[in-house]
Amino acid sequence: MTRNWIAGKSRWILTLLLAAFALPMAAQDTSATVFLVRHAERSGPAKEDPITAAGQERAQLLARMFGEAGISKVIASEYRRTQESAAPLAKRLGVTVTVIAAGDTKALGQAFAAMPDGSAAVAVRHSGEIENLLEQLGAASKIAKIEETEYDRLLILTFRSGKLAGFRTLRYGAAWKQ
Repeated sequence: MTRNWIAGKSRWILTLLLAAFALPMAAQDTSATVFLVRHAERSGPAKEDPITAAGQERAQLLARMFGEAGISKVIASEYRRTQESAAPLAKRLGVTVTVIAAGDTKALGQAFAAMPDGSAAVAVRHSGEIENLLEQLGAASKIAKIEETEYDRLLILTFRSGKLAGFRTLRYGAAWKQ
């Protein structure tokens, strides 16, 4: 099997899962939905290293996946890898990326809780920050540790009355590892 065939099948499966789970949640009048992902594959360990060619493919995949999903806000940290991961989607939607500082899970949680009912956002963040954010939001269950070489996890967070009501974990795109 080629990577393109697998990536094609992954997109098809993900589309079905989003239709079954996430998009109905985003369309409800009494909830807001956040699609939370880690930044795409990075070229090195420095904070300002760009994303790789595989990372650029993953960023384009995010734009294709969420380009027509009713997303009204795209959030990223100040670091280049999150900015580059979020840029294709923001461009497609014609919105400016909202910057919330890396590690500021309090501000991020407040931004999620303040989203209007029926709205949806995509947030591109960092691996350790995702785990801390879920804990801060009072998630009833934990996620498995996101490894440094893991870029394909997609969390769907649902907020009702400004509080985390639950989340689901999916995978998207090919599981490229450096």
